[in-house]
Amino acid sequence: MTLPILSMKQSVGRILPTVLVTAALLACAQATPAVDADLASPAKQFLQASQFSIGLVGFAGKISAEETAMRQLARSREAETQFFAVLEDPSATTEGKLYATCGLKLIGSKRFLLASQMLQKGGGAYSTMHGDILKKQDVRIALNHIEESKCK
Repeated sequence: MTLPILSMKQSVGRILPTVLVTAALLACAQATPAVDADLASPAKQFLQASQFSIGLVGFAGKISAEETAMRQLARSREAETQFFAVLEDPSATTEGKLYATCGLKLIGSKRFLLASQMLQKGGGAYSTMHGDILKKQDVRIALNHIEESKCK
């Protein structure tokens, strides 16, 4: 009787790592969201932004998730292409387009002026946070701030 138990332990010892690796791969595949072929994940985070703010915002004074995503994208090789794709995306909010324009300025892109002109042509207002106060401002105010501060 002892012999079959040892044989079963050896079989389990050989099969268990394979089962664990397979289970881990399946879990990762289900947990990873599909990435749109056109936009990278960081760009998707600010595409539909509801407010545009650079620096510390809110009662707790934190950097927004959208700004963090914009800065993450700025460090990638596809940054310029991705930022411009946001500007051309019809579903992008004005605030999302401002983050893309800020990103273009941050990386020193020659396309920043074109992006700025596109937003000025569209005109309108955007939502922003100053401290913990949410307000609407003219897009030109944000573009002037981006031009002067270079989004640093």
